[in-house]
Amino acid sequence: MKKFVFFNFMAFVLCLSVSFSAISDQDIKVGEELTLASPSSNNYAYINFPKNNFILKKGGILNFKSLPGTKVVVTEINSANDGNTVVTVKRKDGGTFLNSLRTLTIHYEKAIESNEVTK
Repeated sequence: MKKFVFFNFMAFVLCLSVSFSAISDQDIKVGEELTLASPSSNNYAYINFPKNNFILKKGGILNFKSLPGTKVVVTEINSANDGNTVVTVKRKDGGTFLNSLRTLTIHYEKAIESNEVTK
C-alpha cells in the first residue's frame, strides 16, 4: 500500500512539473506586439474569424486584403487542451478588424510556422 501511494504521488509531481514547464516555455507575453501577414492560402488558417454572415450582420466589411501589415497587441494567453497556445489580440491603434471585431484569437505556434503572424 505504501508503494502504491508513493508511486501515485510521484506520478502527480511529474505531471505538475511537465505542465509548469510547458507554461514557462511560452515565448510570448501579454502586451507583446505582433504583425499580421498574408495568409498561407486563400484564407487565414490559424487566425480565427467568425463566419462571413456574422461579420456582415454586425456591419462589417469582408476586406481581408486590408489585414496584412496590421500591428496587434496580445491581450490574453490560453493553453488549449491539445497543448497549443491560443492568444487573444486586439489592434494596436484601437480600431476594429473588418469594421466589426474588437479581438481575434490566434493559434500562436501554428500561425508563426505558417507565417500568418510575425513578431
